[in-house]
Amino acid sequence: MSASDDRAIAIATYNRAQELYYSTRTSEQDHEMLQAALTSRHHWRLVGGEQEFAVSDWLMSRIYVAFNEPRLAVEFALSSISHDQKTFPHWLKASLKEGVARAYKSANKMHEFEHYKGLALAELALESDPDEVKIIAEQIAEI
Repeated sequence: MSASDDRAIAIATYNRAQELYYSTRTSEQDHEMLQAALTSRHHWRLVGGEQEFAVSDWLMSRIYVAFNEPRLAVEFALSSISHDQKTFPHWLKASLKEGVARAYKSANKMHEFEHYKGLALAELALESDPDEVKIIAEQIAEI
């Protein structure tokens, strides 16, 4: 398989996992969503960079929050912020921190939740693109 094949699979399966995440799912679709996210994560590990690795872990964390699996949600959320973020846009840094806040809230760790929510809001304040600010602000507000 070529790198372009891996990249195409990573993108398609990420998009499918996202589509399912934001829909009303059956149990079978829950399984499909998890499989798609794991497949995407695997293929990004083959051809991606720090940003793709971080976003893959962020998605895994959100899925585990949806599945009421707080231990795994926190594990993947913390992994998402462990990647080198020096080239990440502010909106992405804010989104990753929102993911950590969301995971900690699912684990009922409210001190950590508040801490990471504050970090997400502070990072978002540095973003200049109003469309990105709106999207991430909505993610933070829905927690």
